[in-house]
Amino acid sequence: LHGFTKEKALSKLAFFLDRHKQLHKHTSPGNDTVEIITGSGKHSPHGPVLRQAVEKVLIQRQITFQLNRGKGSFTVDAFSY
Repeated sequence: LHGFTKEKALSKLAFFLDRHKQLHKHTSPGNDTVEIITGSGKHSPHGPVLRQAVEKVLIQRQITFQLNRGKGSFTVDAFSY
């Protein structure tokens, strides 16, 4: 998602999450994680815009995730949603 506008990034995130869930709905839960790269916001005059927006979506969808501080990414449990 790094490099996209907030609106485009959130659209791509929603598509990815919905598509992943659809494709793997018959897969047994296991140790399946995905990394969502937002960037750290260091070059943005408004700070980490994508990080905050993505975190909000993950919380709203009740998805288990870990913020990878200093790496500009989230590790997401692909079977938690």
